[in-house]
Amino acid sequence: MRKLSEIVDSCKNGEKPTIDEARLTICVLDDLLSFETMHLMHNVKSNSMWEEYKEHFNRFKSAFNQSPTDYLDDEYHPDNQGMQKRHNAVAELLYKIMDD
Repeated sequence: MRKLSEIVDSCKNGEKPTIDEARLTICVLDDLLSFETMHLMHNVKSNSMWEEYKEHFNRFKSAFNQSPTDYLDDEYHPDNQGMQKRHNAVAELLYKIMDD
């Protein structure tokens, strides 16, 4: 199976993952989201951190209360060639940074 980053990149480039890739990617991203949320909750020590956590929570709450197409909108939909070009430019830069 491909690496998670490869699956996500291919989706953002308008390709369609296999059912197993999509299913397992969703599970991995959900685990990461859960771990990150628990980490933030345990480290809230000040009002400013509490505000940051609430903002984080509200972003996810908003996303989970919408369909993926509504959340992504046309501008960020993986079938949008402009989004694909922006993603490729950013991904190329990030891969260069990660390789150093």
